[in-house]
Amino acid sequence: MISEEFEAAVAWTRKVLASWGRGAASSPQCLDPTDPHVEAALLHWLLDSTKDEQVYDALARLAAHYLAEDKPMPRELRSFAAPVLIGAWPRPSKRGRKSNRAEDVRLHMLVKLVAQRFDISTYSKGETNTPTAVQIVGEAMRQEGLATTERQLIRAFDSVAY
Repeated sequence: MISEEFEAAVAWTRKVLASWGRGAASSPQCLDPTDPHVEAALLHWLLDSTKDEQVYDALARLAAHYLAEDKPMPRELRSFAAPVLIGAWPRPSKRGRKSNRAEDVRLHMLVKLVAQRFDISTYSKGETNTPTAVQIVGEAMRQEGLATTERQLIRAFDSVAY
C-alpha cells in the first residue's frame, strides 16, 4: 500500500471513528448491524455482561437505541434486552477493577473491518514495509486526538478472540 492509499485508508477509518463517537460505552451506534462481525461481538458481549457493568450498560444503550429508532434488533441483542426489561437480568455490581472490554471489542472490530476493507493484514509480528490495519487505525486515532499505541491496539485485538 503506497502512501496515498495509506492516507485514504486513514481518512476512511477516521470517518468510521467519527460515526462511532468518542467511546464504545457512550455510543449506542458503536455496533453497525451491517458489520459482519456484529453477531459474534454481541455474543461475546453477552457473556461479559453478566460480570462487567460497562458492557451491560453499553448493551442496554444499544438496545434502547434500536427501540427508540424503531429498528429491527439483532437476535442476540433481543436475548439480552428482553430479560433486562422484565428485571430478570440484573446489572452486575461494580466490584473489582474497571474493565475496558467494551472498548477492546470496538477496537477489535475496527481493526478487522479495516483489514477486510483494504485487504491487508491485521498486524505484523515482524518487520514489514506493508502497512497493517493496526497501523492505519492507530494513525486515524492519533489524528482524531485519541491516545493509543500500536501495542495497545494489538493487545485489544488479541484480547477479543471470536
